[in-house]
Amino acid sequence: MPRRHMSNRATPCCEHGLLHLGTGSALHQIAVGSPAWFDWLADPANTRFYVAGAGFTARRELRRGRWYWYAYAKRGGVLRKAYLGRAGDLSLERLNAGARALDAPARANRPRPDRAPDLLASKLTLPALRPRLLARPRLLDRLDAGQHARLIVLVAPAGYGKTSLLVDWAGALSARRSAPAVAWVALDAGDNDATRFWRYLLLALDQLRPGVAAAALALLAAPEPPAIRLLLTTLLNQLAAAPAPGLMLMLDDYHLIDQPAIHAGLAWLLAHAPPNLQLVLAARTAPPLPLARLHAAGQLLVLRAADLSFTPAEIGQFLTDVMHLQPAAASVAALARSTEGWIVGVQLAALSWRAAGATGHVPAGPDHVDLLDYLADEVFAGLPPHLQQFMLYTAPLGRMCGPLCDAVLYGEAGPAGGLPGAVILEELARADLFVVPLDQQRRWYRYHHLFAEFLRSRLARSASVAAPLVQRAAAWCEQQGLLAEAIGYALAGGAVDHAARMIVSQAEYLTTRGEVQTLLGWLAALPPATLRADPDLSLWYAWMLALTRRLGEVEPWLRQVEALLAGPRADRQMLGQVAAVRATVARAMGDHAGTIAFAQQALARLPANNLILRGVVALNLGLAQLAGGELEPAGHALAEANALSQASRHVLIQAGAADGLARLHVRQGRLHQAAHVYRQAIVRLSRPAGRVHAAPLQVGLAGLLYEWDDRAAARALLAEALPLLDGAEQTLSWYTGQALQARIDSASGDLAAALDCCEQAAQLAPQRQAHPALGYVAGWRARILAAHGCVAEALEWARVAELSAAAVGEAGALPALALADALLAAARQGDPAGAERALVLLGPACTRAEAQGHQGDLVAILAAQALAAHMLGERAAAQAAIERALQLAAPAGLIRTFADYGAPMAALLRQAIVGGVRLSHAQAVLRALGAEATPAGAEVFTAREIEIARLLAHGCSNTEIARRLQIAIGTARWHVKRIYAKLDVHTRALAVLRACELGFGTLPDHPI
Repeated sequence: MPRRHMSNRATPCCEHGLLHLGTGSALHQIAVGSPAWFDWLADPANTRFYVAGAGFTARRELRRGRWYWYAYAKRGGVLRKAYLGRAGDLSLERLNAGARALDAPARANRPRPDRAPDLLASKLTLPALRPRLLARPRLLDRLDAGQHARLIVLVAPAGYGKTSLLVDWAGALSARRSAPAVAWVALDAGDNDATRFWRYLLLALDQLRPGVAAAALALLAAPEPPAIRLLLTTLLNQLAAAPAPGLMLMLDDYHLIDQPAIHAGLAWLLAHAPPNLQLVLAARTAPPLPLARLHAAGQLLVLRAADLSFTPAEIGQFLTDVMHLQPAAASVAALARSTEGWIVGVQLAALSWRAAGATGHVPAGPDHVDLLDYLADEVFAGLPPHLQQFMLYTAPLGRMCGPLCDAVLYGEAGPAGGLPGAVILEELARADLFVVPLDQQRRWYRYHHLFAEFLRSRLARSASVAAPLVQRAAAWCEQQGLLAEAIGYALAGGAVDHAARMIVSQAEYLTTRGEVQTLLGWLAALPPATLRADPDLSLWYAWMLALTRRLGEVEPWLRQVEALLAGPRADRQMLGQVAAVRATVARAMGDHAGTIAFAQQALARLPANNLILRGVVALNLGLAQLAGGELEPAGHALAEANALSQASRHVLIQAGAADGLARLHVRQGRLHQAAHVYRQAIVRLSRPAGRVHAAPLQVGLAGLLYEWDDRAAARALLAEALPLLDGAEQTLSWYTGQALQARIDSASGDLAAALDCCEQAAQLAPQRQAHPALGYVAGWRARILAAHGCVAEALEWARVAELSAAAVGEAGALPALALADALLAAARQGDPAGAERALVLLGPACTRAEAQGHQGDLVAILAAQALAAHMLGERAAAQAAIERALQLAAPAGLIRTFADYGAPMAALLRQAIVGGVRLSHAQAVLRALGAEATPAGAEVFTAREIEIARLLAHGCSNTEIARRLQIAIGTARWHVKRIYAKLDVHTRALAVLRACELGFGTLPDHPI
C-alpha cells in the first residue's frame, strides 16, 4: 500500500497501524491488532517499542507477578507514564488512549470527554432512561408477549418513540432474573461497511457476555475479512453453548443500513440463530429481511406506527406527568385528533403552550407536513438567544459532549465568559428540548433526529457560518483520536486538504482491519480533482477499487498515478505498487500472462523491507506460473512467498503459498509431500483467525485423500471446508471443492448428486470464457458425464472447457482429458472413430505434460491412451501405455485416476496382468474397483458387443453379422476386433471358443 519512506530503527517502531521490526533488508511488518501482533507482545523477548506520531515508548514491566505494558514520554521536560494494559489489551485504540493520557496533564484545565475510541463506546451503551419518561404498559406487555419471536421489529417514521420504548423495555428486562440480557447498538450511516457493522454487533454481544464473540472478533482481525457465514457460524456456535439466560440484540436506526450484503448476513443469522438469541430492530421503514417467512413460522412480532401512536389517555398522562400541564379533556381529544398520536407533535404543541404561559387550552399540534414551520414559529423562536445559537452551531454534530461543543462554539480560546457546553447540554436535557443522552453518565448526547434535521436546514441558510463550525469539530476530533468523525466533519466543512491528509494517514490501518468500504467511501467523497492531483490518493483509490472487485475502473487511476510520478525522479516504490495493483487485477480476471508480467515488474521495484506486499506479489506470480505450466519458476516464486509470509506472520500469504507449493508437488507427482505441506499449514492456521484461510488447504488435502480412495475422509474434509468458502465471492477453491464433491458422488454411483454439485458451481461461475472457474467446472462435468455414458452432454461440456482454457491460457490437461473421455464414451457406444480421435487429441497433451514435468497429468493421459488403444485392438500399445502409467503412479499411490474409468479400466488391467504386468499397483486399482474376484467376461461388453459375440458363437461371418444387425461391414469388423481384444484372443476360432465358454452360445456344428 502507499508508503514512500520508512525509517530504519533498531527499536521496533509502531507507525500507521503497523509494527516495523528489524532494520534494512531484514525489516518486516506486523499489523497492530492482528494475531501476530499479540503473539509478539506476549513473547518475553520483546520488551519495548516506539509509537511514532504519539511520541512515546511502550515498555513491558513486571507488577505483582504479572506483566503489563506502560507508555513513557517527556512532556514539558517531565517524564510521564501512562498505563496501557496487558499484552492482550493493546489495540490501536488503547495506544491512542495512552497518548491522550500522557498529554492530559498539559491540558488539565480543559474538560475531557469520556473514552472515545475508533469504535465508539457510546454506540454500544444503552441510552439513559429519561427521568420523566412516560411508561407505556400496553406496549411493554405486547413486547413481553413477543419474547418467543426470533425477530421483533418496530417500524414507524421518526418521532413515534421507538427508541424510548426499547430503552424502557430493556430497563424492565434488566430487573427480571430470568429475562434475556440486552445488547445495544445505535447504528449510523457509517456502519454500512460490513466489517464495521459486524464488529459493532460482536463487540456489543461480547461486552454483555465476555468471550462469547471472541473467536468471531479474532476472525475479523485477520488480514482479509472472512466469509460472513464463517463469521456468523463461529458466533452461533459460541452462543449455542452460552448459559441461560439468553441474549437480546437491539439495533436502533436500522433503516440507515443500505448494504445488501449486510441484510443478507442478518437474514442468515436469523435463519440459523439458536433459541437463546433474539433480534430487535427499530427502523423508519420495513427492513429488507425475510419477514413473510418469519411471520408464517410464528417467529415475528411487528409494531407499526398505528401501534406506537399515543392513545388519548396516554397523551393526557404525558401532558400531565411529563410536561406538567393541566389540559382539559376536550383539549386532549383535539390534540389526539390533530397529531394522530404522533408524540413529537404532541410534545411540540405542549412546549409551545408552556412557553406561552397559557392555561386551560392546549393548541393543536403540527402534522408531519408542516413540522419544520411549526418548529420555527412555535418552539425555536421562543427559546432564549443563547440556546438558539448553541443549537444552531452544534447542529452539524452527530453526537456531542461538553468539550466538543466548546471547541465548535468558542474555538481554542474555550468558553471564557460564555457558558460551557456541558452546562448547556444539561439545561437542554432538563427542559426536554430534544436532546437524547447516549450513555449512562450523560456525557454524550445527540439531538432528536427530526429536531436535528430542522436545525441543519436553518443553518444551511448561512453556509459561510456552517463551514468553520464543522472544521473546528474536525480539528477537535482529530486531536482526540476520533479520526473517523474528524474525516467526516472535514469533508462536510469543505476542508478537503485536511480530510485528504487524515485519509492517507488512516488508509493502511483501515485496510488491515478490512474496512475497505469505509475507506472507499471517504476517497469517493473527495473532489475528483483532489484525487487526481495526489499520487497517494489515486493509488489508494485504485487499490480499493481492486479489492472491491470493481476491476474495470482500476486502470485509469493507475495511469493517473504514473502520470503524476513521471520524470527522472519518479518514486520507484510507488511505481512498484502500481504494478502490484495491476498484477492483483490480472490475477482476479484469470489473466495468467498479465499477472506474471506485472508481478515481475512489481518485485523489481518494491523495496526488500516491504515484506507483506512483496509476499502478495510473489504469491500471485507463483500461482499464475503454476497455472501456466511454468513449474520451476513457480516453485521459486512460491518459496519466496512462503519465506516472506513466515517473516511477516501474514496468515493469508502463508495459506496461499502453502496451497501453491502443495499443488506444485501434486503436478510433479509428489502427493505425499503435498499432503505433508497441507497438513502442516492447516495446523499453523488452526486458530480462529486462520480457519477461513485454511479452508482451501483442506480442499486440496481432500483431493489427495480422494485420489487415494479414502472417500469418507475426503467427504468429511469438504463438509468442513466448503461452508467456510461459501460467500458472496466464491474463490477458485470453492469451485475445486464443488467439483471434487461431484467426483465423490459419481464414484459412489450417485450421478444426480454429482450433476447437482456441478450445476451449483456452473450457476455461480463468472459467465465469461476468460475465467478459470468456468473451464474447471465444465471439464470435470464432462468427465463425469462420460463415465456414465452421457456422450452428447459430455461432448458439449468438454468443448466449453476447451474454449475456456484457451481464453485463460490454462496449460493443464483437464480440457484434453475431458474431450478424450467423451470420445471414448462415444466409441464404447459404437462410434469407431471416437477412440482414434481420442488418441490423436492426447498425443500433444502427453508431449506437453512430459516436457513440463506434470506427472499427475501424464499418468492420467497415459491411462486414457491405454484405454483408447485397447478399444482399437492395439494390444501392444495399450500394454505399454498402461504399464508406464502404473509405474509412474505407484510411488504416489494414484488410484482414482484409473478407477474413475470403471469397468473398461478393470478389463484393461486384467489384460495387462495376463500380458505380463506384475505391478502390485494394478491389483490395488482393481481392489478399489471391487473387481479383483470378478471374471473378465460379459460385464465389460457393451450391448452391441454382446449381440455380436452371440452371433460369433453361432458361427456368423462378419458379412452375416453386418447384414443381421444392419450395420456397415467396416463397423462389424471394428466390433469384432474389439471383442478379440477383450477376450484376449487372436483368431476367430479362439474367439468363438471363448464366447461359448462365457455363455454367449454353443459351438456351431459346422467348421469355423
